[in-house]
Amino acid sequence: LSVSNGSTTSNFTLTAAQVAAGFVNTSFAAPAEGQLVQVTAILTDIAGNASPQGSDAAQIDTTGPSSATTGITVNPVSADNIVNAAEAAGPVNVTGQATGEFTPGDVVTITANGTPFTGTLGADGSFTVAVPGSDLVADGDKTLNVAIRITDPAGNQADIPATRVYSVDTAATGAPRPSSASIGFSVEENP
Repeated sequence: LSVSNGSTTSNFTLTAAQVAAGFVNTSFAAPAEGQLVQVTAILTDIAGNASPQGSDAAQIDTTGPSSATTGITVNPVSADNIVNAAEAAGPVNVTGQATGEFTPGDVVTITANGTPFTGTLGADGSFTVAVPGSDLVADGDKTLNVAIRITDPAGNQADIPATRVYSVDTAATGAPRPSSASIGFSVEENP
């Protein structure tokens, strides 16, 4: 067996174990990041008959995603970005969008009040994660910490962070009360 990367050739006399396994391991110097590595192989039998050349190629990609290749937007937690009493009593769907380099199914983790809540990216990069309103209210700095474990097409992974600051107003507004100054009455004497 003769295997080459175009500049270096390795020759092997195959053992019965290698033939049974169907492969042989070899290595070549890795090209630079982003470069293509091409490998060819020719198998020659004992009589000197050569097989057709087989080949394969791969691009070197060992660089993981970063904030330069992946963007994350976290939408307001509500229409006004203020958690009210009704929202505090139930789950609040926190939504957002990843753009650039990502893979559908990448895991989104949103931390509120020290508790992680997870979801996944859709095919378009969107996500929705239900967070209990009570945890939003109890969160000390009123900041959602979002991290998405991004996987690029080569399988490299990195956690890309984002945040969303929000407010809380759960105080009920009272009904108007008349003041005693606005109530008047008169006394009439009957003759």
